[in-house]
Formats: sequence, structure tokens, C-alpha cells
Amino acid sequence: TTNLRTLGAFVRDQWERVSGAHGDAETGFSASLTRLSTLDIIQIKCLGQASVVLDFAGRNGRHGRVHFKNGEVIHAETEAHRGVDAFNEIVSWREGQVTEIAGASQPERTVRGDWQTLLMHAVHWADEQRGQ
Repeated sequence: TTNLRTLGAFVRDQWERVSGAHGDAETGFSASLTRLSTLDIIQIKCLGQASVVLDFAGRNGRHGRVHFKNGEVIHAETEAHRGVDAFNEIVSWREGQVTEIAGASQPERTVRGDWQTLLMHAVHWADEQRGQ
């Protein structure tokens, strides 16, 4: 965990030094990507040490949000759950759309632990749910 954070911070610092970027919200790419899983998207935001809110719209009208602060998942919510249960539910969704929400307020922290462990547990949970 620490090695990934250190590497991520080093790469970001070097990139900003070379490119002249300073982490402006106005800089960067806007993307429309296909065939990414919720797992892929969450990993990208964590590795990029993002502070952002992602709004997930799953199949059958399901809706959820994951809040990140400096690359760590700090809160998740769906219609039915908050915290780790909501995070697990969102990670299990196989189809849908995701939107980055600008300027969203920071909620109380409902998720604790490093993101790698959270994702590992969420994948295990989703696998168990499919087996039932």
C-alpha cells in the first residue's frame, strides 16, 4: 500500500514538473470509455490520488456514489446502504454509467481501510452473492 502511494505521488510530481500542470480541476482529459468495470474505475481514481465523487448508475435503475479523498475511499452510498455495504454493492454492478460530480460536498467518513483491501473484500463479496 505504502509503495503504491509513494510511486503514485512520485509519478504525479514528476509529471507535473515536466508538464507544468498543477492539478487544476480545469486541466486533464474528459473521457468516455467503454468496457471498464467498476473495479477498473475505482482503481484509476485511487492510483491517481483523486479527491472526487463518482456517481454510478447501474442497470435496472440502481444508483450509488463513491467519495474519494486523496485516493482513498471515504464514503459510499446506494439507495439501500451506506459505507462498506454500499461500496460492495456498487463494485458488484456489471453494467451502467459513471459520472464525476464536481464540487460535491464531503460527507462523514463511512468507509475505512486501504482501497486495495476494500476492493479485494468487495470482489469476494460479489462472488459470494453470485453463488447464492
